[in-house]
Amino acid sequence: MPFLTPDLLAWLASAPEPLVVAETDRGLQPLLARYAPVLTDALEVGLRREAPMQELVASLNPRAVGERVLRRFGEPERLCFNVNSPRDLARAEQMLAAARP
Repeated sequence: MPFLTPDLLAWLASAPEPLVVAETDRGLQPLLARYAPVLTDALEVGLRREAPMQELVASLNPRAVGERVLRRFGEPERLCFNVNSPRDLARAEQMLAAARP
């Protein structure tokens, strides 16, 4: 997630809930989240049973943070962008180049 901002990460870290996760029109974004240590056992159980992360996160009663809140820290789609492939990396590089003055 190359476009996360320090302000967003600090805000997530300060949240009092055990699980705070971004939610966009594509659903929950489990990589853009803050997980409290109290959730470790539940996460391990879900991962052992190979539960899809969106399903696992939803089952843990998260505080879902929508695009309205995310916009305080940047463009939600950009904030949630992650790099999983060479194609994603090329897209990230294009996004960076387009943002330069």
